[in-house]
Amino acid sequence: SGALPCLSDNALDRDGTDAVEEQCKSEGSHYYMDLHKLPRHGKGKNMYWEVGRYHRADSSSIIVGLQPHRNPLQNGLSLVFMDDSTSASEKLGFMLLRHTSEDSSTLFSALIGMLVDEKHRGKGLSNTFVAIWLRLLIDLGVFPRAENIRKPLISAALDKFGFQPRKGSVEVEVSPISNVDHHGKWEADIALYSPSHQSLNGLYRERDMRVQKMMVSTQPPSPRGKLVHVGCGFHHPIYNPSNYDNTCHGSLENLRLRIDETLHRSGGTLSFNDDVDLLKKALFGFMRVI
Repeated sequence: SGALPCLSDNALDRDGTDAVEEQCKSEGSHYYMDLHKLPRHGKGKNMYWEVGRYHRADSSSIIVGLQPHRNPLQNGLSLVFMDDSTSASEKLGFMLLRHTSEDSSTLFSALIGMLVDEKHRGKGLSNTFVAIWLRLLIDLGVFPRAENIRKPLISAALDKFGFQPRKGSVEVEVSPISNVDHHGKWEADIALYSPSHQSLNGLYRERDMRVQKMMVSTQPPSPRGKLVHVGCGFHHPIYNPSNYDNTCHGSLENLRLRIDETLHRSGGTLSFNDDVDLLKKALFGFMRVI
């Protein structure tokens, strides 16, 4: 989504995490020193630092890891999700984030893109990933945002947790491909329809549509689908700069309930590293505002 609609590991960071390590070492980075206080897994571009675990009811767990990229201020960092039930900790997916601040006490984490590994799709993992990210931000006192989102399924996940679209959005109706008459040039799972009859061709390249297994329908789906907003950024109402602590506490409590409902639905429990200060340094230390 956004500027990175079809992300792969190589597209995210062609130099690999080794480049980050070498750069940090050469600069004597305190940020890198803080990262090494967290458990480290993998090697090279697959290296990541563990910040937490989501324990599922079937006794398996998802490792929540952090992967900073070269120049994270510009290129962001990834929150990776690894299946700990496999010997090699198979990657389930990741979220690409960009972190900013208005001052040392007001920090933001913006979602840029998200990818669920193809063989693990259809299991509700996108909602689980977003819920884990949001719980981490709440624990650290950080406000969530999203940059330009074009993937409708990411938009649907954000809507589930109360995110609101910014100006300039395009409304799209999303439905299973079986709800429309499909005779496309490629296999598709998702149909997109514009209720306002606005052309969607400018939003997506043909390659994007093929990779994401989507197609545009000129007829409304039957039964009707879910309305989402794409081609825009998102904000969350928990951020209220008119309050003394910049927080709308009613919206925060509602968000907590939505997160708990998602994570506890399958009997799962989420835990992060006990050192909150270390977690904040791992996620924001490169900004030199904490």
